[in-house]
Amino acid sequence: MSDMFLVLVDEARFIYGAFLACFLMCYKALPKRIYFYRGLAASLGINFFYLLGWIPVYNELLTGYTSNFWMGIVYVLILAAIQLWCISLCFEADMGTLAFRCLLGKIIEALLTLWYRYIFVYVLFPNLPQNHFVVYFLCGLVFYGIFYGTFYHFIARKLQGGDGLVPISDQKGKAFQVLSYFAYGLIVPLIQIIIEWLIAPLAHHKDYGNIYIFVYAFCVLSIVLISVMTMSSLYNLYIAVVYERDKSLSEMLLKQKQKQYDFVKENTDMINQKCHALKRQLSELKTAEDEDKNRLIEDVRRALNFYDAVVRTGDETLDTILTEKSMICANRGIKLSCIANIGEIVHMKTMDLYSIMDLAIDQAIAYESSVTDPEQKLISVLLTRKGEMIYFSVENYMGDEISKKEARKREQVLAKLKTLLSRYDGSLSVWEENHIFQIQMILSDE
Repeated sequence: MSDMFLVLVDEARFIYGAFLACFLMCYKALPKRIYFYRGLAASLGINFFYLLGWIPVYNELLTGYTSNFWMGIVYVLILAAIQLWCISLCFEADMGTLAFRCLLGKIIEALLTLWYRYIFVYVLFPNLPQNHFVVYFLCGLVFYGIFYGTFYHFIARKLQGGDGLVPISDQKGKAFQVLSYFAYGLIVPLIQIIIEWLIAPLAHHKDYGNIYIFVYAFCVLSIVLISVMTMSSLYNLYIAVVYERDKSLSEMLLKQKQKQYDFVKENTDMINQKCHALKRQLSELKTAEDEDKNRLIEDVRRALNFYDAVVRTGDETLDTILTEKSMICANRGIKLSCIANIGEIVHMKTMDLYSIMDLAIDQAIAYESSVTDPEQKLISVLLTRKGEMIYFSVENYMGDEISKKEARKREQVLAKLKTLLSRYDGSLSVWEENHIFQIQMILSDE
């Protein structure tokens, strides 16, 4: 087996192993881009072409490692940048979040390489790649399959959804995560190059036997120490973010309770007003002339229309949120029409479903509250199943151009919706034309 072929196989293991670890850390945790599969295919191709770029680097290192040390530095830095960019082609998130998750993926890959390459192969079976390449290749597949499967099940899946996102809002925090990613992506691969090109050849020289064991162990322990320290800092950051999120959640729940209290009080007052009006109109009906009875009966009918705000969809959560929003709309003079032929949604968490509808309809209500023409105060909600997919649509009339503040608020709402939908392999699209604004949401019914 030629040395060049073995070098390319090991470099492919390193490049694609690192990319796969980063990919698993983001899969189902970050919103996928619309062109997700094209981005994934492009990423695999880009990594392959960069793999071929290792050939001239390898030849230069053969001619004189010390004089070409900088070539190795440039190579690993560009690789780190390319893989971060490739992940951004597949998933939609800020660079701080992507760097955080990709850094954790890099650590996992480095620890696996440490165990498989530098302990299992170099220490236990040093001649395995040359003498039994097929066995070496199959052992690598088994090691990576078991390790990555375990890693995805016990680590990556635990960091999915909202708990997995690390919303680093300030620019310094984002810059720190990106720099940490590149620092780790530079230091650890360089230690690996030192092991491969400086330390490993000493094993064949009897005069350097003791030095080889000491330096080899030092480099391996350095990788372990750097990886553990980096992972510890990531864990502390994660705990801090979770603490802040729990604090924000508690504040949000308090606001929600206040909102529900105001809603109940507002609608209780409205019901009392409607009841008082009905009593007065019924009293007038007793003494009204025939020509006034039709008018009074129509007034009573309009008053009773308020109680049609109760929505029945077949799903308790949807019934609750849609009835609540329908009553709010009735109180503000907004006509909300709802077509819901969907039944019970069993695979979604109650709070996720409630939050999705709450965010989408609240934004529509905010738009309609600023509309002055009563005939244009309209919100249409559509909920239906199409095959194995669930389709949500919220459409409303929108006035003239919105302010920058409203535009930022809308982007925040859409970002939150994308995050919630990503937990269920969902997607979101926005349609805006002729003063009509529509949010379309599709997610899996499994």
